This record gives sequence, structure tokens and C-alpha cells, in this order.
Amino acid sequence: DEHKSSIPDVLQVLFHVHASTTNTKVRELVLAVYPAIATVMKDKFAPYLDPIITQLSPNLNQKPNTETLPVFCTSLHTLASLCRAVGTDHCKAILIQALDFSLNLYKEIDEPEFRSAIFSLGGAASRVLKNEFNTVHINKIMEHIFESLRSLDWIEDVAATESRKLEWVDEEDIDNTSNTIHDEHEVKIEEEEEEDDDDDDEDDDDER
Repeated sequence: DEHKSSIPDVLQVLFHVHASTTNTKVRELVLAVYPAIATVMKDKFAPYLDPIITQLSPNLNQKPNTETLPVFCTSLHTLASLCRAVGTDHCKAILIQALDFSLNLYKEIDEPEFRSAIFSLGGAASRVLKNEFNTVHINKIMEHIFESLRSLDWIEDVAATESRKLEWVDEEDIDNTSNTIHDEHEVKIEEEEEEDDDDDDEDDDDER
């Protein structure tokens, strides 16, 4: 609370930095700061939302390339966080526009970072739009979520997993390791039996 009075000045500095550079990395860092401030200010952040949306809009109106993909994804995450913090009245239009645009790009951009950003925006949309959330968007998001789950390499059929050979391990090494373990186990048993015999002998001596 003691720092809230300085937040407007911080925002003005961020606005100036964003406006005075064309470096996408710097702009990405600026955009990444806004969600934390919005979380603190909540509805009091609303007056600052319009200039931030102005900063976000160009990033969300054209298909990203390799260089601009990080700032595109950051813009989606930032928009999602702002919508959650401030509410739908101030960002409904750009939220729907960004969701529609990014969902249309889903099949073209095979990047986990991109998918994560879309799912984050979809989660924000479901929270702030509620009954106004377009069922077409919902169906697309659910379809993509299930596609992502099915595509995970570590999800395998149990039977296939059990029968699959570990190709990076030599079978001879496995046999040698198994034999070594077996031999060590046999030696341990023999040692324990010898210890038991010694204990029995000591007990007999004591009785005498």
C-alpha cells in the first residue's frame, strides 16, 4: 500500500520507454510488467488500460514471425492478466479480437509458448465473458487442448511401454548388471548364514 502512490509515475515511465524504442525485446519486457501492477491496483488500473491496449494492438494484428513471436505471446499473456484484474468492460473488444485471431493461427504456429498463451487468454475469456463467451471459441480451445494432450510424447500405451526396449541401454550390460546383483545377493545370504552359525556357537559355549 505504501508504494501505490508511486505506481502512476512508474506507469508513465513504462509508457515513455515503450514509445521511445522499436526494440521488440524492450517492449516485451515493458508489457510483461503491467500484469503485476494491475494485480495490485485492480479496478483502479482501468484509467491506464487504454494506452496499454494501444501498445498491445499492433502485436496482435499480424501473424508473428520467429523474431516477433515472443512479444506476441507476451501480449496475449498480458491481455489475459489485465482482463482478469480489471474486468471485461474495458477490454472486451480486444479480448475477443485477439482470441479469434490467435485461434486462427493455431494450426500454423507449432510452438508450446504460443499454445500456452492462447490457453491463458481462453481462460481469461471464460472468466470475464462468462455466458457471452462464444461457443465457437470454446469448442476450438477444447479441441486444441485435447490435441495437445494427445500429442504429448510421454503418454504411451501401457502395454507398449512395458514391452518397449530401452534402445540406449545395451542388453549385455543389463545381463551383466543382473548377474552382479544376483551374485551380491548370494554373497550377502552366505554372510548372514555364517553370522547366524557364529551366534549359535557362542550361545552353545555360554550354556556350557
